Amino acid sequence: GDDDDSAGDDDDSAGDDDDSAGDDDDSAGDDDSVGDDDTSGDDDDSVSLPPGCVLCTGDQVVSSAVDLVALADCGRINGDLMIENLGAGVTDLSSLSCLVHLDGDLFVSNTAALTSLSGLHNLAYIGRGLEIRDNAALANVDGLSNLDALGVSLHMYDNALLAQVDGLSGLTLITTDVVLHHNPALSSIAGLSNITNIGADMRVYNNDALPNMDGFASLNAVGSDLYIGWNASMTDIDGLAQLTTVGLDLGIVRNPLLADIDGVSAVTLVAGDLHVRDNVSLLDIDGLGSVVTIGSDLLVADNDVLTDLSGLASLQTVGHDLDITGNDSLCQSYATTAVASVQVVGQVNIDGNTGVCY
Repeated sequence: GDDDDSAGDDDDSAGDDDDSAGDDDDSAGDDDSVGDDDTSGDDDDSVSLPPGCVLCTGDQVVSSAVDLVALADCGRINGDLMIENLGAGVTDLSSLSCLVHLDGDLFVSNTAALTSLSGLHNLAYIGRGLEIRDNAALANVDGLSNLDALGVSLHMYDNALLAQVDGLSGLTLITTDVVLHHNPALSSIAGLSNITNIGADMRVYNNDALPNMDGFASLNAVGSDLYIGWNASMTDIDGLAQLTTVGLDLGIVRNPLLADIDGVSAVTLVAGDLHVRDNVSLLDIDGLGSVVTIGSDLLVADNDVLTDLSGLASLQTVGHDLDITGNDSLCQSYATTAVASVQVVGQVNIDGNTGVCY
């Protein structure tokens, strides 16, 4: 019942970091070592490391307490850091307190007893993606409280006890995706409230305890798809009030307690599909009142108590098909009239709306 983005589909492949430590594509004779003092103009991407901490080259894998200790002196890693398959003996990452800069991806996955990310409190920069998944005991990400730069994507899923993400409050920009799904205890995403732009997809689905989208209060734009679905406790999406742009598809699907979608009231253009379906408590779609153009399909379907389509009053153009179907409380003739002036390039299907007409 979840979205078609299956767990683990991280298209931000590791290794394509063209400014990794040690690259030597500038003029002969410069020193590309971390922490050097070359004059401006070279490309060494110098990083100031804590005393006693060093550059560690290449990808690093941590699968045991021994592996953690082996990386204790790493202040910068110019590859990926993969923390995975840790057993019951490892509850934190305190041995990694030297680490301030990671050029590649950070993966924290499949840990049995890791309760916190304590030990990563000095990490300020991740050059590529952050993926936190399948951590049975992880309750928070407070250990990342010093992180203020993430180069690519943020994926967090299948973390059984993760309740909040306050440790990510230093992030302001995600250049590709933010994906949060199947975190059954996640009740607050306030830690994401400083993010202003997401360059590609934003997908928030199957988070059973999440009541709202308030953690995205600063978000202005989503570059590609915005999908909010299958969140059993979500009652509003008002936290998206600053959002003006959805670069491709907007989907609001199967949120059983969602009574309105007013949180998207500043959005004027949906460049791809707009789907509002299977939200059994949704009374109206007034939140779409600013939408003038839908680039592809409009689908409003199977919203059991929906009676009002006045939220479509500003809509002028649908670039492909328009479907308003199976809304049990919606008057059929009213539905037809509500979109009569919309220019639809493709097919129009208004059917199965069985509500009483007054």
